[in-house]
Amino acid sequence: MGAAHWIAMDGWTLEESALLLSGANPKRIEVLGADPHVAKPDLQSCGYVGINDRLLRASEMGVLSFPASPFEVCSWAAKKEQGIPIPLMSVLSLSTESTRDEAHQNQPVAPVVAADGCNLPEPVTTGAVAHALAGLRGWNAGMWKKKLGSPPKWLRDCIVAPGQRGVREHCWNPVKIGAALVYKGHAAVNSVRAKFQTRPELAPWLEAWKTYEANHFDAS
Repeated sequence: MGAAHWIAMDGWTLEESALLLSGANPKRIEVLGADPHVAKPDLQSCGYVGINDRLLRASEMGVLSFPASPFEVCSWAAKKEQGIPIPLMSVLSLSTESTRDEAHQNQPVAPVVAADGCNLPEPVTTGAVAHALAGLRGWNAGMWKKKLGSPPKWLRDCIVAPGQRGVREHCWNPVKIGAALVYKGHAAVNSVRAKFQTRPELAPWLEAWKTYEANHFDAS
């Protein structure tokens, strides 16, 4: 069971994540640990202890919620400049956006309504959304701006007012973007919630997100 097997998993536990990021195969470690005649692997030397400690803190702070998808774990590692073993990185890079979208294309995003039944806040421009969502899905602000400028279908559905190239930016419903990220397995609910709680560009939409989250996602 190599890298392809683990990348295909729907989620990794915290311990599996720490072992995989340190270059160890969790199943092999399990087998070796069960045999009293075989010396146990030196997990200290491969960095497992430190990685496990940082993952535990990420979980406690709500940055990661376990079990977490392979993409979320590797995105977290990349942001922390934590080296990702080449076999994992190679397989992950082959998991293209079109393949992921196809797997989730039948999961519709529910409509967004204002918390008080009144009108929703003003839609958010491409540039503002890009900066606010930087880090989610492993995309920095530049990548988000590029994707929002020429959006795939799952993002096109979140446009409130279409823009015109060279004239004006698209304007977006950020709650629909956050919901789509969660439904498609690109981000955890608490990671999206944190953006609405901390980014001034999304502050007017915080109550709408709270309402949506309460109605459509399990508590996390």
